Amino acid sequence: MHRAARICLLTLVIAPLLAGCREEGESASSLVEGTTESIVDTSFQWGVMMNPNPSTTEMASDLGCNYVRFPIPWVRVEKILDTPGLRLEEITPGMVAKYAFDDPTKNWSGTDQRMQACVDRGLKPFVVLACGFTGKLPLLPSGAVFTPDFGKERYLAHLSLFAQAAALRYGPLVDYWQLENELNAAGMTVTWGWRSGEAWKNPGFRTQVLMTLRDAVKKNDPTALVTVNFHTILPDWPLDLIEWNGLIDVVGLDVYPNYLLGWPVLGEAVGLMVELARLVAPGKRVIILETGYPSRPTWQGFSEKRQAEYLEEAVSGALSAGADGFYWYSLESAEQPGNTGVNFPFTLIESVEGYFGMVKPDGTKKPAYETYRSIIAGD
Repeated sequence: MHRAARICLLTLVIAPLLAGCREEGESASSLVEGTTESIVDTSFQWGVMMNPNPSTTEMASDLGCNYVRFPIPWVRVEKILDTPGLRLEEITPGMVAKYAFDDPTKNWSGTDQRMQACVDRGLKPFVVLACGFTGKLPLLPSGAVFTPDFGKERYLAHLSLFAQAAALRYGPLVDYWQLENELNAAGMTVTWGWRSGEAWKNPGFRTQVLMTLRDAVKKNDPTALVTVNFHTILPDWPLDLIEWNGLIDVVGLDVYPNYLLGWPVLGEAVGLMVELARLVAPGKRVIILETGYPSRPTWQGFSEKRQAEYLEEAVSGALSAGADGFYWYSLESAEQPGNTGVNFPFTLIESVEGYFGMVKPDGTKKPAYETYRSIIAGD
């Protein structure tokens, strides 16, 4: 069946079910009976996207978070590839161990410090592993960025080695690994300019990337739980969830209904996405890994007051729909536009990306900070 037709069919089937749930006051999960999940940690996750350091972890702790989400950028660990011709079958446990613990050309110090900052505050890390955005990839000896277009098999081999080493080094501290970043939207972000390489537009290659990362983590951290954060801006994301459901332990969602326009406030949409995910992947835990609302620019309808209103609506909708976690994007922001490198001939995205935080660079806290703090405390 053609993909567009499948989307229409999925919508026709699921929409009445969701409507029925709302009319009868039921949650989407009540449609599925007898489903269980073999997962140890079932506590609700209150979290925030941030760069862990003593200052930010203090704020996360003050908010009442029990988790924090942050990336391990590949390029920070491995700036230049030593052996660009590596093949997957050539990777040995000894190579992984050396990469993880005994290779002076690999720089784990920044991530070690971030992990320690979390440990010191009793915060659990939810790690974003191997985001393939252009600025986060290592370089070839020639100075070119190592994108999949230099060879898909080579890319997957080096990706596996990096991911295996990360899982081996940090497995004792990490229960949850997010594999890649918004992988279902990788083709779209090539158009935006965030990724490089036509390979990202190939659904089969994206599945290979996910399988490679999953196998790498599970091999070196067998008790780990893995997820993908599905970008719900694409209407066909439920089809990707159906295809990848067997490769993930938890469903992650990134929901941005107010990404470009601030009014009307659409926080309730977060709950609808949770309901949809629970219907598509029955029995799986669903976590909002990203949602947010910029506080500027005002000409697009954004404000600090509406940011707090959105947060309240989003949390309420997520909890009502049965979400198992909620992460705000983000704790801090630069409070200035122009930090994304978007190729679009207009600047709507450029204008909002620098304003999603709850805390300004000078430490001033926006109203959303206290709103989130009160929600987590149950006030």
